[in-house]
Amino acid sequence: MIDCGSELITKKERVMGKKLSGPRSATLAAIAALALFYVSGDWALYFLDRYGASPGTPFPIAVAASKFLASCLAFAFVCSTGREGLDPLDSLWLRLAFSFLLVADFLLTLLYPVLKALGPDSPDALVPASIVAFMAVQTCLIARHGRALAAPTGSGERDGKGGIPKPVAVGALALLAAGIPAVVAVAAVGKNPAPVMPTYGAYVILSLIVAWLASRTGFFPRANGRMIARGMTAFFLCDLSVGLGAATPLGTPFVWLFYTPALILLAASGVDFAQWATAS
Repeated sequence: MIDCGSELITKKERVMGKKLSGPRSATLAAIAALALFYVSGDWALYFLDRYGASPGTPFPIAVAASKFLASCLAFAFVCSTGREGLDPLDSLWLRLAFSFLLVADFLLTLLYPVLKALGPDSPDALVPASIVAFMAVQTCLIARHGRALAAPTGSGERDGKGGIPKPVAVGALALLAAGIPAVVAVAAVGKNPAPVMPTYGAYVILSLIVAWLASRTGFFPRANGRMIARGMTAFFLCDLSVGLGAATPLGTPFVWLFYTPALILLAASGVDFAQWATAS
């Protein structure tokens, strides 16, 4: 027996999803447009600092605000996916990841440079908190992408269920258990958070490996798998630039040059593009 009513609802939902693709495309285009401003701004600030010129207060704040706005737009994109997501559990993990990402970017990308530009007091206490938030981001991404490693290779099964392989879960929890107390201890004594960066670096490498393995299992659609792998690669290069920036100012302009494609690719990887193709 054919359920004509259900078929009609499904087609209607697909058409609605296709109509929503316009605003989503505009959201990603707005992020790219903002990137033209803040990436150029980062290079301008680098050269001003190199030659001993003062950028003033408004310009660094404007650059920081544009970066946080890009993060907000990426978060809005992820939250707007709705029925066009890959499956409910995938959407949940991605939304959790971008929620923690928004907290981390508020602390490190917006609040830190604003306080640094406005006052003489160093806002270094915000750095450990942002590291903990980014650890939570990577935890959610490892959980999301790790589901592919628990599914049979090439199964492509997306029933909204699926656990995380035990080795992946144990490794992630071990790094999290080692990293967060270290970050909290650093924050408590007010020292440089640099010693805990290797732990976070190992966490990012684990997340990168899981993402690349997940993209090859067939659990995610081909286009989404590529976005996940490339997005996490960009995320890794962004964090590598952060580490480089601790040693030399030249690393700083590259941070958001890599972070922007990470935001766009990971946000878009949660969309079921096959559903739009079926509706057309």
